[in-house]
Amino acid sequence: MAKDPLEFYPWYPKDYAVSTTGWTRDQDILYRRLLDYQWTQGRIPQNDDKMIMKIGGFKNNGTFKKAWDVVQKKFNNGINSRMQFERKRSMKLYRQQKLGGKKGAQARYGND
Repeated sequence: MAKDPLEFYPWYPKDYAVSTTGWTRDQDILYRRLLDYQWTQGRIPQNDDKMIMKIGGFKNNGTFKKAWDVVQKKFNNGINSRMQFERKRSMKLYRQQKLGGKKGAQARYGND
């Protein structure tokens, strides 16, 4: 099985805490789950509150709406810009490491 190059991402607790200070637990959980979803899928669903509600684990539409009213401001067209930056940076690093590994193996073991 091939290793997923994006199975983990950098986390900056101070930045997160500063940007979510004063949020409710529901807002915090929804935001975190949507960041995880964007990392694995590239973006969160657009104009699909039912799917976003499901990703967040909400069963009550009213509770979800209160959280989503705050959290949606962190996403533009289904993308959180900081997460997108980190995702692109991680992919670039992965490609560089993969290429370096191939070059190292070739130098050590030849073309076979």
